[in-house]
Amino acid sequence: MALSFNVSSKMSGTPDEHYRTRRRVGMGLNQRRNESTFKPAAKIKFGTGALPRDCMITDVSEGSAKVIAEYPDIPDEFTIIFSTGRSRQCRLVWRIGCELGAEFTD
Repeated sequence: MALSFNVSSKMSGTPDEHYRTRRRVGMGLNQRRNESTFKPAAKIKFGTGALPRDCMITDVSEGSAKVIAEYPDIPDEFTIIFSTGRSRQCRLVWRIGCELGAEFTD
Protein backbone atom coordinates (compact mmCIF):
# COMPACT_ATOMS: atom_id res chain seq x y z
CA MET A 1 0.00 0.00 0.00
CA ALA A 2 1.46 3.37 -1.02
CA LEU A 3 1.19 6.46 1.12
CA SER A 4 0.18 9.70 -0.51
CA PHE A 5 0.51 13.26 0.70
CA ASN A 6 -1.75 16.18 -0.13
CA VAL A 7 0.94 18.76 -0.88
CA SER A 8 -0.04 22.32 -1.83
CA SER A 9 1.29 23.87 -5.00
CA LYS A 10 3.46 26.28 -2.95
CA MET A 11 5.58 23.47 -1.53
CA SER A 12 8.04 21.64 -3.76
CA GLY A 13 9.41 18.19 -2.97
CA THR A 14 8.24 15.91 -0.19
CA PRO A 15 7.00 17.29 3.13
CA ASP A 16 10.19 16.01 4.76
CA GLU A 17 12.40 17.89 2.26
CA HIS A 18 10.33 21.04 2.79
CA TYR A 19 10.74 20.77 6.57
CA ARG A 20 14.52 20.26 6.39
CA THR A 21 14.94 23.18 3.98
CA ARG A 22 12.91 25.52 6.21
CA ARG A 23 14.92 24.43 9.26
CA ARG A 24 18.19 25.24 7.46
CA VAL A 25 17.09 28.57 6.03
CA GLY A 26 14.90 30.46 8.43
CA MET A 27 13.97 28.63 11.60
CA GLY A 28 17.13 29.26 13.65
CA LEU A 29 16.52 32.75 15.03
CA ASN A 30 19.33 32.76 17.59
CA GLN A 31 22.40 32.00 15.52
CA ARG A 32 24.75 32.62 18.51
CA ARG A 33 23.51 29.60 20.42
CA ASN A 34 25.40 26.42 19.68
CA GLU A 35 26.05 23.16 21.47
CA SER A 36 28.86 24.65 23.57
CA THR A 37 26.74 27.42 25.13
CA PHE A 38 23.35 25.75 25.51
CA LYS A 39 23.27 23.84 28.78
CA PRO A 40 19.71 22.65 29.33
CA ALA A 41 19.86 20.93 32.71
CA ALA A 42 21.13 22.56 35.88
CA LYS A 43 20.20 23.10 39.52
CA ILE A 44 19.89 26.28 41.51
CA LYS A 45 20.49 26.27 45.26
CA PHE A 46 19.61 28.97 47.79
CA GLY A 47 21.59 28.96 51.02
CA THR A 48 23.06 26.29 53.26
CA GLY A 49 20.98 23.16 53.74
CA ALA A 50 18.44 24.02 51.03
CA LEU A 51 17.62 21.42 48.43
CA PRO A 52 18.66 22.31 44.86
CA ARG A 53 15.84 23.07 42.41
CA ASP A 54 15.75 22.43 38.68
CA CYS A 55 16.49 25.25 36.27
CA MET A 56 17.60 25.68 32.67
CA ILE A 57 20.65 27.59 31.49
CA THR A 58 20.03 29.16 28.09
CA ASP A 59 23.23 31.18 27.67
CA VAL A 60 26.61 31.16 29.44
CA SER A 61 29.60 33.48 29.20
CA GLU A 62 32.79 33.81 31.25
CA GLY A 63 31.14 36.04 33.83
CA SER A 64 27.40 35.36 33.69
CA ALA A 65 24.52 33.10 32.73
CA LYS A 66 20.93 33.45 31.61
CA VAL A 67 18.70 31.16 33.68
CA ILE A 68 15.10 30.05 33.44
CA ALA A 69 13.69 29.21 36.88
CA GLU A 70 9.96 28.79 37.44
CA TYR A 71 9.66 29.97 41.05
CA PRO A 72 9.40 33.48 42.45
CA ASP A 73 11.53 33.16 45.59
CA ILE A 74 15.05 33.62 44.18
CA PRO A 75 17.30 35.52 46.60
CA ASP A 76 20.02 38.03 45.70
CA GLU A 77 22.74 35.36 46.09
CA PHE A 78 22.57 31.69 45.07
CA THR A 79 24.56 28.81 43.57
CA ILE A 80 24.14 27.27 40.12
CA ILE A 81 25.12 23.61 39.82
CA PHE A 82 25.75 22.76 36.17
CA SER A 83 25.06 19.34 34.65
CA THR A 84 28.83 18.73 34.60
CA GLY A 85 28.86 18.93 38.42
CA ARG A 86 30.66 22.28 38.54
CA SER A 87 29.03 24.89 40.75
CA ARG A 88 29.28 28.68 40.60
CA GLN A 89 28.37 31.31 43.20
CA CYS A 90 26.04 33.91 41.68
CA ARG A 91 24.40 37.26 42.24
CA LEU A 92 20.98 38.10 40.79
CA VAL A 93 21.41 40.94 38.26
CA TRP A 94 18.00 41.14 36.56
CA ARG A 95 14.73 39.26 36.34
CA ILE A 96 11.89 39.27 33.80
CA GLY A 97 9.22 36.69 34.56
CA CYS A 98 10.86 33.26 34.75
CA GLU A 99 14.14 34.44 33.16
CA LEU A 100 16.96 35.87 35.20
CA GLY A 101 20.51 37.08 34.76
CA ALA A 102 23.14 35.65 37.09
CA GLU A 103 26.57 37.21 37.52
CA PHE A 104 29.29 34.79 38.68
CA THR A 105 30.92 36.05 41.89
CA ASP A 106 33.50 33.32 42.45
